[in-house]
Amino acid sequence: MIRTQYETIPPKVEYSLTARGKALLPALNALYDWGKDQIEIDKVMIKV
Repeated sequence: MIRTQYETIPPKVEYSLTARGKALLPALNALYDWGKDQIEIDKVMIKV
């Protein structure tokens, strides 16, 4: 993660991902999709 601080009033800070952080996005997206699938499975099980 890159933190960029601007010397303004009011203070401003921006965060962005490094190349290494961006490399994690496919894994994080897969986890997100898995979580959504689990919620849908739970919804179906509750209806039964």
